[in-house]
Amino acid sequence: MFPAGPSHQLSEQTVRRTGRPPLAPGNAPVKFTIGPVDFPDIAKDPKATGARFLSPLRGYSGTSMDNVEHYCLDCSFRPWLDATDDLIAHVTIGSRTETLRPDASGHFVSRGTLASGQRARIEIQDAWGDTTAAPVTLTG
Repeated sequence: MFPAGPSHQLSEQTVRRTGRPPLAPGNAPVKFTIGPVDFPDIAKDPKATGARFLSPLRGYSGTSMDNVEHYCLDCSFRPWLDATDDLIAHVTIGSRTETLRPDASGHFVSRGTLASGQRARIEIQDAWGDTTAAPVTLTG
């Protein structure tokens, strides 16, 4: 069993120019757990990179707490989706590959077991076909 990640707890207000009303009165910040995969924002310190137009400003848009999308507002010339929970994992042990979906708690559970000295390769993929930069390899 293994989780995807990382996830983070953040407080956000609505995104700019959204037609959807805020989820909290007066557009007060709402606390969210972003993830299970929170994509990194382009620059942690925009001044240090020389890209002063980048900022860590984030926001949400949604009709309810169960239907929310999160955005990094100034990471590029237009915002992009900042997190996902639509994931699958490919676990390869020897010549056998399992395709797994997370359970209700967000964990992937494999039916395979590693024998001593055997290796497993784990790669996580999102709904758009993007995969982990470097698959994880485990040795039994």
